[in-house]
Amino acid sequence: MKRLLCAFACCVNFTGILSAAQVEHLTPPRLAEKFVKEKVTCIRPGREGFFHIAVEKKRTQLIIHDYGHGGSGWTLVFGSVNRAIRLFEAALRQYTEFHGKPIRVLGAGAHGQLAAILLQKKGYKVRLTASSFADLTSHKGAGIFAPGPVELSAEERKVFEEVLVESYEVWKTVVAGTHSFLRKGGAAMPLYLGEGTDSGLQSLVLRGLIPAPEQVQVSFGNGKRHPFTKIHSIFMDTRMIMEQMEQTCHALGIPREEKQIQHFSDFSEFIVFDCAGVGGGALNQDSKVVPVQGHLLTLQDQPVEQLRYMVYAKIHTNKPVVDDFGHPVEDYVYFTPKGGGTVGGSYIKGEGRLTTNQAQFQRILERSQAFFGRAD
Repeated sequence: MKRLLCAFACCVNFTGILSAAQVEHLTPPRLAEKFVKEKVTCIRPGREGFFHIAVEKKRTQLIIHDYGHGGSGWTLVFGSVNRAIRLFEAALRQYTEFHGKPIRVLGAGAHGQLAAILLQKKGYKVRLTASSFADLTSHKGAGIFAPGPVELSAEERKVFEEVLVESYEVWKTVVAGTHSFLRKGGAAMPLYLGEGTDSGLQSLVLRGLIPAPEQVQVSFGNGKRHPFTKIHSIFMDTRMIMEQMEQTCHALGIPREEKQIQHFSDFSEFIVFDCAGVGGGALNQDSKVVPVQGHLLTLQDQPVEQLRYMVYAKIHTNKPVVDDFGHPVEDYVYFTPKGGGTVGGSYIKGEGRLTTNQAQFQRILERSQAFFGRAD
């Protein structure tokens, strides 16, 4: 998705206002090599322009699409899946021949698992199919509630904001521990945005759902001080939440099948929920779907009680950066307390392999050390 500079306060120019900004002191993560626990590569299921939530009648099947969210899949999961289900139930009123038919959900990431659970709870007979159920992109996400900027038409913007607001309202119940089956894994937490980095949360501010952002300076010690926009957000422990979804699917008795699907006609079911992620591109012959390779580092032996914050800062350079295959690289410094701490990251549009660009890990470590100050 095209990233834009935001005209809202979260992307202000800090020139001339630093002296008036509040100074906050934060403990930096420890970033020597010995504190790196794991090097993680993931493929985000991006779609040019806008994610795809729609119903399609295709020959004898009713296909409900929910894919293409890229790095905002977790942020928008509740609103997206609920919207897809509402569109499906509206279609049932039009296509009565599908009443009472079983449903196949394709994809075992956050959207697929949630769709299967909510449909089963509503009384539909559901089966879940995916090419893999283990160590998916949904497990690996850093967990920052921030959809980022997108360039949208007026109608797309309306849908986007409806999905974002609905998702936020549900995420608040996860944070409060009152959600019906996700009782842990969410925490209200400040998000510190670097200059020129857009959270995509403006509509929540304008609706009075979260406070207006503040301009602050943050000192990480070691002589490191940065101008930030501080905004209310949510930390999402994606692996913990995926584990609860998997447990809920099991408790509800939802059958699952590990299988690579080439065509919707491979299913005997007449109703298919398409939450295939990157696979949705080939499956739907959707040329707008592009893989976006990302890298992050998980940490160990950290002062976890002192790291209850998130950072998201785009690195601006005068010279474009490309990967080993000529793809443009968008570099970020981000941090979340997931696990023992997680730092990243990179966005490499068009690269769909998990085994390339290994040098990105060293680049992430070095720029994180430069940003936070090396903590041995």
